[in-house]
Amino acid sequence: MPVYRNCDHCDGGGYLVGELQYVDCPIAEQNELACPQCVEEIQPPLIAEAEPEEEEPIAECEECYSLGDDVRVFAHSGETLCEDCWNDNYFRCLDCGTIGDITNWDHYQCECDDCYSEGGYRCVYCYRDHREEVDEGERGEIRPYAYKPEALFHNDSGFIDSTPKSDTVYYGVELETQAQGWDEVYTGDDIPALVDTLVHGGGEGDAYLKEDGSISGVEIVTHPATLQHHMNIFPWEAIIDACEEDGLVTDDRAGLHIHASKAGFGATRTEQAQVETNLLAVLEVHWDKWVELARGENRTYAPRNCDWDKHSDPLTEEKLEYGKAKGHCSALNLENDATAELRINRSTLDIDEIKACIQGFDTMISLAKTLDLNSILRLTWSDVTKQAWKLGHLELIEFFTTWDTSKLTPQY
Repeated sequence: MPVYRNCDHCDGGGYLVGELQYVDCPIAEQNELACPQCVEEIQPPLIAEAEPEEEEPIAECEECYSLGDDVRVFAHSGETLCEDCWNDNYFRCLDCGTIGDITNWDHYQCECDDCYSEGGYRCVYCYRDHREEVDEGERGEIRPYAYKPEALFHNDSGFIDSTPKSDTVYYGVELETQAQGWDEVYTGDDIPALVDTLVHGGGEGDAYLKEDGSISGVEIVTHPATLQHHMNIFPWEAIIDACEEDGLVTDDRAGLHIHASKAGFGATRTEQAQVETNLLAVLEVHWDKWVELARGENRTYAPRNCDWDKHSDPLTEEKLEYGKAKGHCSALNLENDATAELRINRSTLDIDEIKACIQGFDTMISLAKTLDLNSILRLTWSDVTKQAWKLGHLELIEFFTTWDTSKLTPQY
């Protein structure tokens, strides 16, 4: 006759004795005769050890094809990139965290003291807010060396372009001055005429004054403007008159640095890079003539990029590429993101010489944009002057027609 009994664990009844199983119950701390359901609850079956997963292949960067632990898919772009290539193509705003494509999104790297060590970029909106905050604390008449306001782009008509034209080259000038004798400019009280012209007179929309540890005077920095604006509208005469009234002078140690906006070199970064190469070639091929315009060669603060005179073989593209990366203080500085900087010119308070130097840079850029590299390497100086005539650069032509080359300063 069948024997039935209840489960010791759940007290459920109606189980044949053969259906029950003794198990060691950790809760009751004794053996129990348990039904099949309770057996699984008290003593679950062992799970078979999982088979080891196959190792996933190491990811490859889509940009540089490198392999490594830092290669991953970035959520913002969906691209598989290494950290270096992601940083080269995208930026994260320091303030709002926005991620933007470096080639298609306005981004700025602030050079003020608080941000220099922090590195990184800000989007255009956060950068404007940040600069307004910084400017509030920098209302002195002579700005600190690191001061960099939002650029105001002046056009041919004298107005400010709210958005700079991408096909236009804008020029910005840094004019260094020296104080006479053993004096040095420390505050706006030392240069009242310049302060009245550029600060109190509301002229900071044209240019502003900055400290510079390499000079005893003050550096006058213009906002970017088109060539025609510099030639016909910019208040060079008022600025130079103020310099002379304040007793400022120039010497071999002071420079006239000219920046040109790279956006006007071409629509893509590839086009701009080729114009940069061509531009350096125009400078190198006729180095001696551009040194005449500079009124001396400065091997300390503007050394030649390629040292082409040390080589007897023709200038090659490889040498030019090396020269492009020569450094921030080279004769032609191409390391800035937004501008190419011609540094070879000596400072001057002669307005015609200032205009001739800007026209000289404009002539170089015009040739670099319209000719290929092979044509540039065959350029004669007569070809260069013909281009200057074509562009109407009268001050530049006048300089090379009348200037006495015996006044060239020795190399320093």
